[in-house]
Amino acid sequence: MKKLNYIIFAGLLLCILFLLIGCTAPSIDLTPEEEINALIDKFGAGFVEEDVNKVLSCCHFPFIIDHYSGENAYQYTLSSYQYSLENMFAVADISIDEFINRDITFTSNLEAVVEATEHFEVTYDSGSIIGYDNVRLTCIKEGGSWKISEYCIFPEGE
Repeated sequence: MKKLNYIIFAGLLLCILFLLIGCTAPSIDLTPEEEINALIDKFGAGFVEEDVNKVLSCCHFPFIIDHYSGENAYQYTLSSYQYSLENMFAVADISIDEFINRDITFTSNLEAVVEATEHFEVTYDSGSIIGYDNVRLTCIKEGGSWKISEYCIFPEGE
């Protein structure tokens, strides 16, 4: 009788394992616009959470940060951007970093330009900065996923 109980128990356990292995969450097909919006949300959240890996996972390298249309453009490697983020997070507390009023334009199936207003609040030992910047994010599709390849800040009025 004990042997029969063990066989039944083992059979049930195997059935449960097969069900668990065979059942995967249904895939959700997002439109390219939804994928890009999710990417930008994740990028901003990474700054608020001070999560270096989350921010890096959103970027294509070399990653270009361009302040004011080419005057101060800087090209980052993965390691140099990681270092920059770690240093920034050590001295700044970013409580808000969101991209609002987004306008997505596809230049091809593999590239899109997002124009948005970045709303941010950053606190340093010396005080806080609350502001809005006009930004352009160039996104490229890489290995089936969208990544940000360029982040450009424009002066007021552009």
